[in-house]
Formats: sequence, structure tokens, C-alpha cells
Amino acid sequence: MFRTHTANGCITAPALAISSTASMVSWGSIFKFRAAGRISATIAAASMSTTAQGLAKAALVAPYPSGTASVAGALKTNYYRIYTLVGTLPTATTAASTLATATPTFSWLASADYDATADIVNLDNAPLPDASNQAAIGFVIIQNMSGSDFTPGTTALTAVTTTYVDNIYAQIGA
Repeated sequence: MFRTHTANGCITAPALAISSTASMVSWGSIFKFRAAGRISATIAAASMSTTAQGLAKAALVAPYPSGTASVAGALKTNYYRIYTLVGTLPTATTAASTLATATPTFSWLASADYDATADIVNLDNAPLPDASNQAAIGFVIIQNMSGSDFTPGTTALTAVTTTYVDNIYAQIGA
């Protein structure tokens, strides 16, 4: 189970997919997510290149959200890595917004690298946000069996096996 933030997640599916820039990820549909008991404003379909850090800026699992962040480097062949798209709702308002209309921000977390020839890809290995105002929007699983290193933000996602998983919040009884 997803630690203590099981209620944080997408209310509608973002439809994560490869963007028109082959090394980037995008979401193909409008969506909302829930974090800290609040629901985000509607988020329009967009490319990560304009709305979030790309995979090249993904922070490794620890330390997060404070401390000196490390960036995930090249993924060797015969390994896989799980990237988690994190949506963050602001905790304070500005003069121009309220908490209900404030624009969320997006970032990536990266898991450790796992041996793709010995390990079964397991979403339990996905890094998850620690703050209550954050939600895991979805996951991108990169399996590199290409014979050369995968460099986030540079190597085309079509050069490796890429799986996109939306993190939909299940509304029990809805």
C-alpha cells in the first residue's frame, strides 16, 4: 500500500504518454488530483517540457523533499528504473490566488536501478512523495534492453521499453 498517503492521487486519468519531443513525457487529457484533502484546479493536457522538469532532472529517492537532491544519471543496459510524477499543491496563497485556484507544480522522483534480467518490474519499487500536499500522479517505467545507456532527457523513449501507469485514486462507494 502507498504509505500514509493512500487518498492522494488522481481523480481522473492524466493519460501519461510520450510527447512530441521523443525524450519527454506528456499527459494527454485534462485531470485533477487530490492531496492534503484538497482537489487541484483542472490541469490541461500538456507536455512536461513546459510544465515540469523532464526526466533528466528527476531526483533520486532520497533525500526528498528536503536536503541535497541527487539527479538520476544514465540507466545501464539490462536495468530498469521507475520515475514517479509528483504533483504538489501549494500550502500558502499569494495575493493573486486562493488555495482552491493556485497552480500546482510538478516534479519527478526516480527509483534505484534494478536488474531487468533478474527482477520482475514491481511498482512497489516506485518512489513516493513524502509531503501530505503531494500526490503521485503516475509512473513511467523505463526498461533498458537496448544495448546502450539510456540518458534521461536525451535518449528517445522509443529506444527503450517504456510503460506509462496513471495513479487513479479509487473512490470507494462512488
